[in-house]
Amino acid sequence: MYVDNEEQGKTITFIGAGGTGSGIEGQTIDNFENNGVLRLANNVVETADGPLLSFVFNRGDEALPLEGISGGGDSGGPAYIKNGNDYVVLGISSRGEFGIKIGKYGIREYYTRLSFFKEWISDIMHGSEEKRAAVSLSELKHLMAGLTEEDLPGICSDIGIQK
Repeated sequence: MYVDNEEQGKTITFIGAGGTGSGIEGQTIDNFENNGVLRLANNVVETADGPLLSFVFNRGDEALPLEGISGGGDSGGPAYIKNGNDYVVLGISSRGEFGIKIGKYGIREYYTRLSFFKEWISDIMHGSEEKRAAVSLSELKHLMAGLTEEDLPGICSDIGIQK
């Protein structure tokens, strides 16, 4: 796991079996139709702010040779960076920008920034039962960074949850 706080500007590699398509049309094959086929893409971390990393699906001269973003169904998947001879996990796929079709050029994607949570992760993995209980919650008390209550109806609609 990447534990430094210097993610901005780093090239990341991520893999997933979610939806796929092209930057022009966006996602045209969903994760069910993709049938578990793994894809690989690269991007460059544009921002590393608080608990989030973000990057943009660029095209043309601004893009890397394997430029891409995650597709629908890739949430929870890893983003890696090369660290010496090894690859280490830098972030976890979270969500794309609201209001832009998944997979289209220009969309911003957000990953959970593991370095922001390094102490909590260490406490959960290596702490005593008392320590784990002290840093765990039985229910969600706050929305994820960047989300508001006004975002929830659209998000629920996108993933098929109705009131």
